[in-house]
Amino acid sequence: MKKIIIFIIGTITIGLTSIIHGAGFYNTNNSSEENYAVTNVDTTIYDIPEYTAELLDAVNYFRQNNKFKDWDKDNPQKVYLQGVVEINGTINSVRIIRPSNVKELDDEALRLIKSAKYAPGKDNAGNDIRSKFSVIVPFPAN
Repeated sequence: MKKIIIFIIGTITIGLTSIIHGAGFYNTNNSSEENYAVTNVDTTIYDIPEYTAELLDAVNYFRQNNKFKDWDKDNPQKVYLQGVVEINGTINSVRIIRPSNVKELDDEALRLIKSAKYAPGKDNAGNDIRSKFSVIVPFPAN
């Protein structure tokens, strides 16, 4: 039994070493430039960054760009969305997490969020990072 466990652990170790070397995480030629290029790319998506991404002046943005800004005040609706704000301030992977029950409003909320420019999230060192972002689009715009 011990021989089987040692064989499995050895196989896993060799496999991980091959993956690390093959992916370029381990610099074999002592060139700091190549190693820096691999480790400098952070594709992590942070759930709770030090400073969250934000849609600057969201209230005015929704008032000015919303095709349904005069939506019935007696029947207000909200669309809850979530996405990932990239380092350059664009958003992707947008999805509705709670629809409004009106297809046109859901489509408009998606359009508004996809076309907006965001201030990206920041880590504790002040560097821009990719982060999750949640937003509520109100109809009518408040």
